[in-house]
Amino acid sequence: MNDKENIKFTFKLDNKKTSSRYFLLFVFLWVLFFGFAFYLFAIDQAVYLIIDVVVGIISLFLFSRLKPNYVAFTVFKDYFIINHYSVISVGREYETIRVNFNEFAGYKIEDTFFKFRKDFIISVKTPHGIADYPKLSISALSKSEIAQILIILNKLVDQNN
Repeated sequence: MNDKENIKFTFKLDNKKTSSRYFLLFVFLWVLFFGFAFYLFAIDQAVYLIIDVVVGIISLFLFSRLKPNYVAFTVFKDYFIINHYSVISVGREYETIRVNFNEFAGYKIEDTFFKFRKDFIISVKTPHGIADYPKLSISALSKSEIAQILIILNKLVDQNN
């Protein structure tokens, strides 16, 4: 491996284990509800089939509202990167947020969906004022992982003020 491939970072955190569990739970719910629906259809139990379909749709809707994301937070010498994607979508859209330390203006965490989901918003300085990146759900991060990220971001906010 040459030097260009060996990028040095000062801090790295990801929630690969937790996001994998969310994905497996999502797949398990799909298999459970649809498998049970096919079984009920085969034995001709229309009432239970309707109940299964309704409960399945509601539970999958609630799960999708939680929006668990895989999040990788990496801090380098002059910038940080947040790579993320939704773990419950079929076609994953990988997204990256890259912020230079001198452009970082702050962050905000909002509790949404009856406080079951936490949305993370990063603000950056632009020539036209402060701009916010789109909300990022950090529901799949543990409290200690969120705390570690916030320690670094708070230091950056203090450094830039």
